[in-house]
Amino acid sequence: ALAGGILAGFDLRWAYLLSAMAGLAALAVALRFVEPVRGDRRAHPPLTQLLVVLRRLRDPVLRWLMVFAVAMTVLAHVPYEFYQPYLGFLFAGNAGGYALTPAVAGVLTAIMMAMAAAASHFSLALARRVTPGGALLAAVAMLLVIIAAMASLVHAWIMLLIVLRGVPMALTRPILVSLAHPRLTASVRATYLSVQSLAGRLAFSATLVLASLAVIDMGHLTEAGLSGILMVYAICTVIVLPVLVLGAIRLTAATRGATGFVPGG
Repeated sequence: ALAGGILAGFDLRWAYLLSAMAGLAALAVALRFVEPVRGDRRAHPPLTQLLVVLRRLRDPVLRWLMVFAVAMTVLAHVPYEFYQPYLGFLFAGNAGGYALTPAVAGVLTAIMMAMAAAASHFSLALARRVTPGGALLAAVAMLLVIIAAMASLVHAWIMLLIVLRGVPMALTRPILVSLAHPRLTASVRATYLSVQSLAGRLAFSATLVLASLAVIDMGHLTEAGLSGILMVYAICTVIVLPVLVLGAIRLTAATRGATGFVPGG
């Protein structure tokens, strides 16, 4: 991200070339992967797997985990998808022929990734201290603050909040996985996580369609238009917040004593 952003400041084609080289390197590594040895290598048909996952959602813990996972996917994608046009308004134009927006975006992305990696180490400790539900709500609140700040003001100081975008997901992912895995057999865990990821991305796609209604011309996004879209997300988050609070309370009650997440532990 850092190298790509810096090179893109000179010419976007250099960034795409670097991405292609990194993709080929990743492909070479992936081709060396081997499947682990299993006693039973048979797999159920995809539809059967999907139905099994849907039946597992009768478990209230898995159901609320799915709700939080979808909500977090939507909220975490908002600052990520819109921070580049946001930076475009901050750093419009070139500096001696060098485009600042891609370079700044690359630097911010690198910082985001580093901070997210550091935050993930404290995830389970945070859940033990403030309960899993409390940790999930704290992550939602952090994303709400970031989105609301971006909607309210286009200023360089907001970049200090934007770099925190990866922290909420880094904090919540280990919690969601640690609570879900004991309730899922090995044969459906991967399918459950795939369905969870797909549901979150479909939900975000749907919200983009709805949020675009706040803008007259999406082909020429203005600063006011960007602010309007972000404000729609912030308001909708506040509206659904009581549901998430209820889910956090029930999730914490259902998992107390069974997962090792004891407040103050």
